[in-house]
Amino acid sequence: MAQEKIGNEWMQQAKDYAKAEKELKIDKWVIITYYRIKENGEHEAIFKYDLPRDIWQKWIWVINWRGAFLTCKYPRGGVFQTLYFYDKHSGESLDITGCLNRLISAKAQVTKVQRAIDNYVAWNQNNMFFDENTDEQLIITRKKLAVKIANVTEAEERLKLKVERRQNEQRKL
Repeated sequence: MAQEKIGNEWMQQAKDYAKAEKELKIDKWVIITYYRIKENGEHEAIFKYDLPRDIWQKWIWVINWRGAFLTCKYPRGGVFQTLYFYDKHSGESLDITGCLNRLISAKAQVTKVQRAIDNYVAWNQNNMFFDENTDEQLIITRKKLAVKIANVTEAEERLKLKVERRQNEQRKL
């Protein structure tokens, strides 16, 4: 029973993240770069893919084939690959500590708290002693929701500034 509850909570959290990503219109892409190690120990980029993450997952055999081909082409080179996941629109990385992932997480938390409030109000709808304006639990939860909404706006501003800074740097080049 407890495992089912944990599984359901995890699935709901995954749905909240997916909803936040959809609201932000995140276009997931991946850069796959193949390197070989030169005799002096330096890394040399020998091939690069830049493609949507869905294509990468669907055509992984092509990626693996390219790795095998390059390993045969440079047998002494120590061929290896790196993956870089990012959003195509903002150019922001999708790593765990990135601004974009923080924004997604903040939006998912807002959705979770809002759903909890809606469920609590619906549960107490038939309770004649229930008043939304004076219920202590509801007041505390709404204060938490306001803090989480403020976190979302702060994360959005941080991301906008970072994207603008990156665009300005690219214009200078």
